[in-house]
Amino acid sequence: MRDRKPGRNVSFRVDKKAALLALAAVCLLAYALLFGRYRIEEVDDAWYLSYFYNKYVHGSGEDIAFADTAKANFFMAAQIAINGPLLSYFGWSKAVIHTINLAWMALAAASWWAIGGKVLGGGWKTRLVFVALLFASEAMIGAAYKARSDAMAFALASGAILLYAWDWPFLAGFLLLVGFETHPIALVGAVYLIGLAAHSFVQTRDGRALLRRAVLGGVGALCGVGYYFLLHRVSPAELIAFLRNDAGAGVNPLYSHFFLRAGMRFVPELGVVLLAFVIAVTKRDVFVRRPSFLLFGVVTLSSLLMTRGNFHYAIFYYPALVLLVVDVANTMRWRTFLALGAALYFLAFHGALLYRNRHIDEAELQSSYRALAGKIAPDKLVFGPPNAWFALKEQYRYPTRSRWVESYRGGAYLIVNDANPPPADFLACVSPRQAWRDQGGFRYAGQAIELYEVEFRGCR
Repeated sequence: MRDRKPGRNVSFRVDKKAALLALAAVCLLAYALLFGRYRIEEVDDAWYLSYFYNKYVHGSGEDIAFADTAKANFFMAAQIAINGPLLSYFGWSKAVIHTINLAWMALAAASWWAIGGKVLGGGWKTRLVFVALLFASEAMIGAAYKARSDAMAFALASGAILLYAWDWPFLAGFLLLVGFETHPIALVGAVYLIGLAAHSFVQTRDGRALLRRAVLGGVGALCGVGYYFLLHRVSPAELIAFLRNDAGAGVNPLYSHFFLRAGMRFVPELGVVLLAFVIAVTKRDVFVRRPSFLLFGVVTLSSLLMTRGNFHYAIFYYPALVLLVVDVANTMRWRTFLALGAALYFLAFHGALLYRNRHIDEAELQSSYRALAGKIAPDKLVFGPPNAWFALKEQYRYPTRSRWVESYRGGAYLIVNDANPPPADFLACVSPRQAWRDQGGFRYAGQAIELYEVEFRGCR
């Protein structure tokens, strides 16, 4: 073996394939280890299952438990038709609905694997970095491990984008409206279709091909409109009125995701996106005609039109951001370092989340609620944390318009009475048990309020 000459520089080399596989492994491990441990108390888990349960079991679009609008009368018919039998057979639990949504996200990942090949070019390594980087983000993991409609809507919108990229505009337009029936946010997929159409026209200057795709896509969308009204016996005016009432106001979903949640812990991801954008603008002679650059511009600008700043909707905009990041990294020959840096970042990010939630024991928690449910008279109303819905479906009422503090360091609390709702000043207490002790009991509207404490060791 030859000795290294004195003074020779030793370069730092990273095994390219190992870096890519490390990122993929971290992504898969995050989904595997966070299953059942992502969030102990997520109101949407019970809220959306309450939608499904009321519509599938009772045939009612009204959500009694959460006193919400009749959303199931306007959307989610296909989702309820799929989820209802599965949940009835396997159980109305978080594990079942999270498994269903995980399957939808897997289908979305397969679509974006193919879309990434169309947009970015290159072989499997480029696609692997793109898909792993995209789906390792907490925005995507959150969609899989919440009971919301976002996962199914995202999968359908992703499928529509892929069909358009394969030059099947009729099916793309139809599938986009199928996604709309699941959740209106799926229409963000149309922005991707516009971006792809714009790139195709810039490259070919073929107006006839553009018109053909637009007409076929429009006809497919009209068929999708017929599909929607076949499932929902509402008038167009009623649908528009519902959408207007549900539109909300304020900042867009991307701003909400990066700056208004989780202590702004997603800002590092935004920093990488902004760096990629700056590089793309600096080298605009290289990137200006790239589909990734056009998609980034069209999709991010369209987000400014979204007035409902729900951070859950960020997943529909994320692919455009990650496409640009990966395209820039490829062009600058930084792909390996991007993969390695992302693997380390997500390993620390999801590792910290897993450590924080290490004591969560969902089975023990639900067992505690079920044991308590047997002690409560069936004609009583039960108010408390959303997790109680799974054991008390018919009796549970969510304490809306109150500052209910959900703390699991010492257990959870249920308030049982005949009144609806219980007094706001009682619900606003940081510790209902302490308030109970201080007041020596509580009565409201002539009814004695019972207080139950739910004990579970694994969540302390």
